[in-house]
Amino acid sequence: MVNQAKMLEILKDVPPGSIIFVSYSAGRRPSPTALQESARAVEEGLALRHFTGKLEGVHKKGKVHWDEWYFTLWVEERDSAKNGMTPGNFRAFNPSLGRLHHLEVIQVATPEAQ
Repeated sequence: MVNQAKMLEILKDVPPGSIIFVSYSAGRRPSPTALQESARAVEEGLALRHFTGKLEGVHKKGKVHWDEWYFTLWVEERDSAKNGMTPGNFRAFNPSLGRLHHLEVIQVATPEAQ
């Protein structure tokens, strides 16, 4: 498992736009919208806990005194239910909430790609 400290170590100095692979099990049941957004992945036989996408950023959750960090990716494995179903969507990964099985930087973004 990748804990929060290891996640922060792996993503330290990784710029937005970098390609990241994640294996993550959510810490709560999916919402009805999340089920809709994953329907294409299910139809295509994709592993529902695997994601590959562009790093949007690493964020601190909540108030200043909280010590909970998460990161967000733009992934192709999920669709967006806003304004009809469109390919791709943002997803958040929080090792304090779910299980972060694996986290790997596949390609670091160049300044032009950001």
